[in-house]
Amino acid sequence: MFDTRLRSNIMALYLVQGLNYVVSFVTFPFLLVQLGTEGFGVMNYAFAAIQYGVLLTDFGFNLSAVRDVAQVRDDPKAAARIFWRVTWAKLGLMLVSSLILLLLTFTLGSWQAHAEVFLWSQLYILSSVLFPIWYFPRL
Repeated sequence: MFDTRLRSNIMALYLVQGLNYVVSFVTFPFLLVQLGTEGFGVMNYAFAAIQYGVLLTDFGFNLSAVRDVAQVRDDPKAAARIFWRVTWAKLGLMLVSSLILLLLTFTLGSWQAHAEVFLWSQLYILSSVLFPIWYFPRL
């Protein structure tokens, strides 16, 4: 019913998603012990705030770009054009969301107290641009 390529792609995507859960499951207790309850709360608050930046940066590309790439599945040049077009768009959106979050970090009193955590958390936005999970279903 399924060809081997499709089966291996499905398994690879399950593996990537499963590793996300395993890493979170293993690191959360460790971080709680290392950071204490207040530090863990600050980290999770920053992570929740940064998710808005990731949401703006992703801008639905995880759905629309997969469709676009699937439509040109047998044309590597067209797929490469889509890849770079989406990557550049996400990079531009990342800059906008980072500027907004930087502004909030230095203007909100509760964020200023933990500015270092919010600034380092912005690396998560960069990772959403540099790790193109939307491209993998094509492979």
